[in-house]
Amino acid sequence: LIADEFPEWARDSRESLRGPLENGSVAIPGASGNAELPARFLFAATGNLCPCGGWPKELPLPEISATDSGAPVAVFCHCTYANRRSYRARVSGPVLDRVDIAMIVTSPTLPLDQTRTRCEALRNRLELVRGALKRRWGDLPGLLSARQTEDLLHTHRDWEQWLAATRVGSLRSRHKVIRIALTLAALDDKILPSSAHFAEAAFYRPESIHL
Repeated sequence: LIADEFPEWARDSRESLRGPLENGSVAIPGASGNAELPARFLFAATGNLCPCGGWPKELPLPEISATDSGAPVAVFCHCTYANRRSYRARVSGPVLDRVDIAMIVTSPTLPLDQTRTRCEALRNRLELVRGALKRRWGDLPGLLSARQTEDLLHTHRDWEQWLAATRVGSLRSRHKVIRIALTLAALDDKILPSSAHFAEAAFYRPESIHL
């Protein structure tokens, strides 16, 4: 599900994703009771950081930001801090808490043909990593239950210290940091994550973005 301009969605539509994102299922109410249907999907949401859609002055401009004529484009945000904060608050904390990774992205810095080549290489790499993760943990880290994640945390006591250093908020966020760290370690051809993997995983959490 690609949710373009997610902050502009109706509130009820955004909040209705909490259950499916958490449980991988959706409950459909009916006269004779609720019907629960499978609804596990890859969720990618996009949106501006403010109502005007301008570039935040606190961030450096992207490496490539030019019109066809080559003239630089610098349309900076003119919203007040209160306006930006109110706009981003449209996506509630409970919804964000169920998102694995939040990032500020810019335009690609490579020509389109090179970007496609890199994407193909990345896709092949990810398929190999997916296989390694399933063999190592029994499933992809993102599909491990809360109990399985806690069991891993108790088995690897040093993870608790690294997790505490990240200062993540909720229990759900703690579990997501662990799952992301496991994935990052596999991408580095490591069997177990290091403190650096935990720190990077926490960096990708929504609560780490402050503008």
